This record gives sequence, structure tokens and C-alpha cells, in this order.
Amino acid sequence: MKKIFIALTALFSVGVSAQQPFSGIRSSSYLGVQSTLSNPANIVASSKKWDVNLLSFQVNFANNATDLKLSSVKDDLFKLENDKISGVINADVLGPSFMVGGSKFAFALTSRARVFAHLNNLNTHLFKALSENKLTENYVLQSPENQGVTANGWSEIGGTFSMVLFQDLNHVIKAGVTAKLLQGFTSSYVQINGLKDAKIEIDGNEVYLSNANAGVVMLNSGVDFTNLKNVSDITKSYGKGIGFDLGLVYERQLEGADDWCPNCGIGRGYRYKIGVSLLDIGGIKYSSNPQNSFQYLLNVPAGKRFRLDNLGDNLTQIQENLKKSEYVKTGGISDSYKASLPTSLNLIFDYYAGSRFFVEFASQFNLVSKEDSAKNAYYANSYSLTPRFEGKYFWILFAIEL
Repeated sequence: MKKIFIALTALFSVGVSAQQPFSGIRSSSYLGVQSTLSNPANIVASSKKWDVNLLSFQVNFANNATDLKLSSVKDDLFKLENDKISGVINADVLGPSFMVGGSKFAFALTSRARVFAHLNNLNTHLFKALSENKLTENYVLQSPENQGVTANGWSEIGGTFSMVLFQDLNHVIKAGVTAKLLQGFTSSYVQINGLKDAKIEIDGNEVYLSNANAGVVMLNSGVDFTNLKNVSDITKSYGKGIGFDLGLVYERQLEGADDWCPNCGIGRGYRYKIGVSLLDIGGIKYSSNPQNSFQYLLNVPAGKRFRLDNLGDNLTQIQENLKKSEYVKTGGISDSYKASLPTSLNLIFDYYAGSRFFVEFASQFNLVSKEDSAKNAYYANSYSLTPRFEGKYFWILFAIEL
């Protein structure tokens, strides 16, 4: 069992403490086609007439247990004092993409790959018992919530169209939409429920579970990263879906030509800009992998014991040992399932202070219900404040995020 848990949690050992995609740079005129990721209305009537992106990437990490220290984040995250932990990591890669902009209309074509992984209310004592066998005393689990691990990875091809809805000397209103074709290359989740008041008992070097009435579900589709033999498998399609981004932008124009903003787009540019976007609407339908998908009902009466520390080092061994136990019954698994995209509401306020200095405030709110389904990808709620300077040939920013 140790190898499985190390593979599922390794993703939580690296990253930076941020959550917004390409965070801190949502409003800059230097973004070009990247600006469609935060709001598809951004590219019309902007300072960029065209833009090409070859490769951009970002890795984000957040958790409820520890500050980020790369040398010790895994040990700090899973220490017993944390009791239960939640965390999220996502990697976002923007591949070859381009945009063509104008004063009234604009369009873009983007290619993108994304990976999300989550820990949901994972009990650290249970983790230690299953993966490391480092517990030294008995423990009563107090975990009424569902707990587990989720991972989703997909690629997408997006087409963006944006236009100016209204414009006069003082006001500009822009709208945009992105339609995305989705191809899933991996989706896995393990969920455990019903462990409240269950007991973990230590007997020498052996670890047992007692007084437990729980369910264990694992669904898997696509690439198995615990046993990846061919990297080209990541390019295959194991699930399909469609997604949408919607955006609206309002700009209050500068008062006069003496305060002209050279990087702000049409006319004299804006004094401030307000953006609202609804991102990642939709989901991907996967076919379950019958070899790596299962559901078990575990019923261990008080006074009886189920051994935890020798279940096995891979999924095949774990399933075989579970089926042999008198305390385990097998449940049914659906042939397919749907994983939601990380739907979020995004708000930005960008203010031009003059002399090429800007200040941007951005917020992101998760709209995916983690309670409804453990299969879904989602962002953590986040806020950022980013002052920046935009020169003619370079830009400097300092992002502060919560």
C-alpha cells in the first residue's frame, strides 16, 4: 500500500502558493493571447493587434496545513498534529496559440493542457497507518466527512470570439466567449467514507482497523501514473467533453489627451477597468477502467480486527486481499462517469495611476461543489493585489496573493 499512497501524494510536494491561472497578470497589455484565459473579452480593442504564444506554464499549490518549504513540505503536510488535511495543486500549460485583434472584433485559437490533484479531508493517522506504518499508539478516527484523493488531466483546443458592445468618449463595454473541445487523458479518485469512531489499533509492528463501517470507492480512467510505461499514452483520448468561458469588461476612459495611456488599448485608454468572467463551464465524460475501478463495503464489528499494513503495494494486490477478507463485500461500479471542469467566477479591477503604473485587484471564487462529487477538479478561492509598471519594451510586477 505504501507505493500507492506515495504516488498519489507526490504531487503535493512541489509548487508555489498561488491559485489563479497565470496569476497577477490578468490585465497587462503584454499578455496578448494569454489574456483569454482569464477573460475572453480582453483581446478586443486592446493594444495588441496580433500575438503568438509558443509555450507558457504555471504550477500552483495550496493547502490548509503548512507553509511552503520545498525541503520539508511533505513531512509538514502529513504530520499527525494536522489531524486532517486538504490541498490542491494544478499545472497549466499554454501551448502554441495566436490571436488577431481589432477595434471592434477579435478572435483567438489556443491549445492548452491542465492537471489538477486534490486531497480532501484526508486523516493523517489513517495515511500514516496505510502508507508508512509509523503509528505508535491506538487512535479513534473522527472523520465524518468523505475523504480521499482526486486527480484529473486533460487537453483542450479553444476558439475565442470577442467584440465591443458599446463605445463612446467615456465608456467601453466588451464581451467575449470561448468554446473548448476537451480531451481527457487521466482521471482517478479514491474516496473513503463512514469512518467516524473507527479505531486504529497497534499490535507490535502490525496495524489493524476495528469498529468500522465504511465504503471505499476508486474510479480510474486513462493514464495510470503509478505505472506509466509509455509517455505517449498521455496524448491518447480517454474521455471527451466541451467547455465554455464567458466574459464581460467595462472600461472607463481617461479624461483627456494629456493623461494618455500608451498601453491601454483604443482611444485614450482607460482610467480603470472592471472585468467579470465565468470560466470552465462544462465537463468530461470518462469510461471507467475495470481493472483499476472498484467499490468495497467494509464492516468490521467492535472486537474484531482488519489488518491494514499488508494490503499490498499495487492495485491488483490490494483488490485481491480485500476480496479475501470476511469483512469486505464488493459493490457495483458504473461503466462511465463525468468529471466537472474547475468552474469559477472571476472578478478584476485594474486602475491606471499614470506614468505607466497600474494596480490590479483580482479575486476567484470556486463554483464546484466538492460535496456533490469527489471526481471534480476545482480551484481554491483566492485574492490578489498586483502593482505593475509597463514600459515600452518591458514590464515589472509584484503580486501579493491570499
